[in-house]
Amino acid sequence: MTREEAIAKYETGWWKDSTDKEIVDFQLFESRLCMPFDRYQEAVEKVLGRPVFTHEFADLDKLCADYERAKNGEPLQGPDFSILNDKAVILMEIKDQDMETPDEPTEGPNMTM
Repeated sequence: MTREEAIAKYETGWWKDSTDKEIVDFQLFESRLCMPFDRYQEAVEKVLGRPVFTHEFADLDKLCADYERAKNGEPLQGPDFSILNDKAVILMEIKDQDMETPDEPTEGPNMTM
């Protein structure tokens, strides 16, 4: 599909009346984005039944493989966290009662008074 064809397809608003599966069937296998990315990502997540992170769209082979597995009722690969392999990850649990909202700003290393 040429750039001009992709723009023309976008201008039709074709995704507005399409099911999630119809969107994925078309857009996952088309190199040019012909719809808003956020709607495309939402459709892929619903069809795969799992979160799909933005960086996963850089490796369409993995997404296509997951889609084929989903169509065949096979277990999915799951989110690709390989981007985090050499990164430190800190998980925190914040409870509502732990949250304080002072009436006035407080001083600290990142606060300018």
